[in-house]
Amino acid sequence: MSGAQNLNSAVREALRECWQALTLRQPLLPLAAVSASGIVVDAWLSERVAEDWGTLRGGLWIGLTLFLVTGVLCGNVRHTGIWALLILFPLGAGAHCMQGLSYEQASLLRWVGPGPQATAVEGVIDSPVSVRQAAPSMGWKRGTSTTQSQFELTVSRLRMGRQMQPCRGRIWVNVEGDCRQRRPGDRMLIYGMIAAFRGPTNPGEADFRDGYRQRQLHASVSCENAGQLVWLNWQPSLMQRLAALMSSIASQGRESLLRHMNESSGPLAAALVLGQREFVDESTRDQLLVTGTAHLLSVSGLHLAIVVVVAGWVASIGRFPLVLRIGWILLVCVVYTLVTGAKPPVVRASILVGTLMIAVWIRRPGQPINTLSLAALILMAINPSLLFNLGVQLSFLAVATLMTCGSLQRHSNNASGDLSSDLERQEAQLQLLVEQGRSRVYRWFNAGSHRLRQAIWFSLCVTAMTSPLTWQSFHVVSLVSVAVNVILGPFVLVALASGVTAVVIGFVWEPLMLAPAFICDVTMQIMQRIIGWAASLPGGHVWLPSPPGRWVVLFYLVMAISLVWVHNRRASWFRYLWIGTWTLTAWCLANQQPKLPERGWQAIFVDVGHGTCVVLRSGDDETWLYDCGRLGNVQFSSHKIDSVLWSLGVTRLSGIFLSHADADHYNALPGLLRRFDVEAIYTPPDLFADRQPGLALVADEVRRRSIAVHELSHGMMLKTAGPKIDVLHPPAQRIAGSDNANSLVLRVEIAGGRSLVLPGDLETPGTEILMETRRPQPGGILMAPHHGSLTTEADAVLPWSRPAVTIVSGGARARRPEVSEMLSQTGSAVHVTSQEGAIRVDFEHSGRVYVRSWMESPW
Repeated sequence: MSGAQNLNSAVREALRECWQALTLRQPLLPLAAVSASGIVVDAWLSERVAEDWGTLRGGLWIGLTLFLVTGVLCGNVRHTGIWALLILFPLGAGAHCMQGLSYEQASLLRWVGPGPQATAVEGVIDSPVSVRQAAPSMGWKRGTSTTQSQFELTVSRLRMGRQMQPCRGRIWVNVEGDCRQRRPGDRMLIYGMIAAFRGPTNPGEADFRDGYRQRQLHASVSCENAGQLVWLNWQPSLMQRLAALMSSIASQGRESLLRHMNESSGPLAAALVLGQREFVDESTRDQLLVTGTAHLLSVSGLHLAIVVVVAGWVASIGRFPLVLRIGWILLVCVVYTLVTGAKPPVVRASILVGTLMIAVWIRRPGQPINTLSLAALILMAINPSLLFNLGVQLSFLAVATLMTCGSLQRHSNNASGDLSSDLERQEAQLQLLVEQGRSRVYRWFNAGSHRLRQAIWFSLCVTAMTSPLTWQSFHVVSLVSVAVNVILGPFVLVALASGVTAVVIGFVWEPLMLAPAFICDVTMQIMQRIIGWAASLPGGHVWLPSPPGRWVVLFYLVMAISLVWVHNRRASWFRYLWIGTWTLTAWCLANQQPKLPERGWQAIFVDVGHGTCVVLRSGDDETWLYDCGRLGNVQFSSHKIDSVLWSLGVTRLSGIFLSHADADHYNALPGLLRRFDVEAIYTPPDLFADRQPGLALVADEVRRRSIAVHELSHGMMLKTAGPKIDVLHPPAQRIAGSDNANSLVLRVEIAGGRSLVLPGDLETPGTEILMETRRPQPGGILMAPHHGSLTTEADAVLPWSRPAVTIVSGGARARRPEVSEMLSQTGSAVHVTSQEGAIRVDFEHSGRVYVRSWMESPW
């Protein structure tokens, strides 16, 4: 009994010491933690109760707040601090609840639906206009414009029927054209297609509606050209005038950098200096992601710190007095924050710098974690939903790690007792005397090596703490990020300092910016070469399915408890062991493929828009793809397909079938080859003999990776561990006609004699040749040829195949009623990916077939 009492006493004493350390050294840390907990709880409740209960939920938080306030006023003074701390829980929850209610009560939500509708919207632009280059095929009509403009608009009126009616809400406007002359405060009348933000249409896809909700955006409006925007007047508020000025500075700075720098380094410099990453291409973004340097694309505390250093140099050269120096640095922080769009990471950094400057002014020591907690409280008060923003999470996590890893080293060094500490101090003093007697070159080398070791330690700590979150969000683990970030450190300092100088000087007189722009250009090109080399290193990064979200939360929970609870060598070794154990377990959990109970195999028709991708998966862990592309994919990316494969725990593909040489059937292949191990490529005869630019790029990528290419023709059969795959078309000798006529047609046998037929974009005369082959048994599955186009020979294909289910892999045109009418003429059920999202077909060994759509019944 005494042992249990001693244990309880020890636990209470440890808790008391922990509480005193928090309240005396970082009193704002528990306040921020409790506020964040309230926001998390309210978000959890909002997902599990009906919207009608939102007001009741808000009333609950108000009542709890009043109860706790009463406890503070009437309670024991000894416990007043704890009661005051608890007040922030319902305050944080209530702020999040009120924000959600305000969003849901916007009248605009009652008038928009999932499908686009023609409308007219009147409102005021309330954000800087973002301009980016877009390929012609990204527009509504091919060749309309190579420029896209995007901005946010506060709606005052919306056309309902034939009249304009008052309306409240905010929209995201996307214009196929150049609207950089527009500015915050402009009142506009916009004609376009309005639609609600669409949720994920494939398993594993991120739900971007949460991000739009955080920004209080209710719908999107798409305009075919800039002529659909009518300027009414400009009656801005003071804040909108300031935003317009900052926007013009940023826009002019971006154009100056793009004009005076290299074609590849200019866009990256605009992202690094101004946070405008719209011109950075997909391949560069991938390289930054896999090398752990994606933070270069968004302005953060690192950028502001370098700007503050440069501002400090200017103040030193000008011999500013203390008060003027502090005011100058604060002014630079505010201007840079506004010019770069006042994004949460740079706002957080500005709060840290401002607090530090005030501490210097009043000659009070600062507590870094306490200051970081103050920044968190301010941001949560401004927008509680920012707590769930990935960029904000990574920003705070990286800064908190940098602040604590140095202090952990000091605690670890002093953990062995006072006597040991005295001996260590005496040893350090003797070592200092020895160092002073050595040569200057040796001292410089020693100081440089010490800073290098410290930089590696900091980079390692930040990478270890942020990797679980980046792995869970981006499916990549970078093994070279520690070294790359250390190597790039000096170059980032030079590039950012010269880039900011170029923008400032260019705003005054552009010819003077040539020298700093040249320095920035050369530095950025060196950085690009280092990043490209690191991205190409074998084993430098690994693409993986995400670990479970709960497992990621557990990682940070255990790390936080270990950091707050004890500071000694044992705690450090526990953290190292926990990181290793967590990583190994997460890898095992992430690579577990969902089983197929009682299923022979599975086919998933991915919603890629106007294009095709079918995932064929057997119970023996074999995964195949039939086609992989979509219309308008000028960056050759594979994001939609990646998300489906990762949701299945797939890292290796047994093979990829390419039906023919149309880009919307193969242009995701380069992205897939970068992320997955592909054993072989299967094509119709002479597919890669076609030297059209897009296909030549794909062929070169296949050859560079030494992937086997097998040509298939009529009569061949693939024996897999799962179903048998027969090749029905084309003949060994190319037939007269287009690439569509020579499409690779596969028949995958289902138990019971039925089959799945995948015809690509088959058309005449290939259709006639297919009709001469042995027809499949009725009751199978057919993928509609040519994305359900009304010009296909449905009258011939449908009677020949006699399917029970016809699946259309297509975009907006496939949603037309006449498409379903045409394909259902023989009595088959019709499913369209652009309407229902991804469509999964499960085949049992008994011959039963189950069809399930993602939008109606997610899996």
